[in-house]
Amino acid sequence: MNDSTQHITQVHYDTTVPVMLYYEPDTVVTSAKDSVSDIAKTLDSLFAHDDNDSVVYRKSMFTIKGTRNNRDSIQRQSEPANDWIFGLIVLLLVGMSFYINRRRVKVKDMILALFDIRVLERIVRENNIKPITLFPQGLIYMASVAFIALAAAMNSGNGIAGMTLAAQYGVTLGAITAIIMLRNGTIRLMGNIFEDRESTHLYILNSYLYYSVGSLIIPPLLLLVFYSSIAETALLRTTLIIITIIFIVRLFRGMQLILTNSKTSKMYLFYYLCILEIAPILVMAKLIIF
Repeated sequence: MNDSTQHITQVHYDTTVPVMLYYEPDTVVTSAKDSVSDIAKTLDSLFAHDDNDSVVYRKSMFTIKGTRNNRDSIQRQSEPANDWIFGLIVLLLVGMSFYINRRRVKVKDMILALFDIRVLERIVRENNIKPITLFPQGLIYMASVAFIALAAAMNSGNGIAGMTLAAQYGVTLGAITAIIMLRNGTIRLMGNIFEDRESTHLYILNSYLYYSVGSLIIPPLLLLVFYSSIAETALLRTTLIIITIIFIVRLFRGMQLILTNSKTSKMYLFYYLCILEIAPILVMAKLIIF
């Protein structure tokens, strides 16, 4: 028998699963679940149980509508930031700044012209303002309204099925622009039919003045609506209220200009203008909300 002593070395294997493997590094678990079943679920999907895991992901200020829970596996489901939205909003802000600096009309005079016909006539006479010269600022306003409509559809979950956000925005902007251009063309046609071109021209000019002032207010709010993590629903509602106020005040001011300056067919113009203004809004609301 061999007298040599056999030394048995015990090897200890650490089978503890590192904590970093339980969940992704950028997740936050609201409830502590360090049970065996949760560890098994992490290692092998066959052990996954169908329960409602409370997993909340960090939301970046540059992530839009970023997170949602997944019942089947612990995977990151955050939607990546849409860089085109941020780029277009910045472009709208640059355009707004450009037209403010380019125009010789003071912002104060533009705001006063919304309510005072004498100020309106003065800035038209001194600066040769026409609807076509205000169209770029009107387009900025239309693009901003399309963004708000997109945000409202995203917030309510009523998007267009099978279309990307970019495609939905393009369709919305195209619809708003087409409606306004068609409305202006119809108003000009009515001015020719009723032989009242001056008052209808004044009505359209007043509309573009409101669009121009709206283009100074809405674009800065877009950054807060899309990228602020503080009460984004309240910001969206506030912006919608501002757009609604602009629409209502512009409509009543336009009707006042028609009834004050029109020499013929006031009631017919009032009747048709109400149809042209209100009907498209109802159609857009039907498409976006319902």
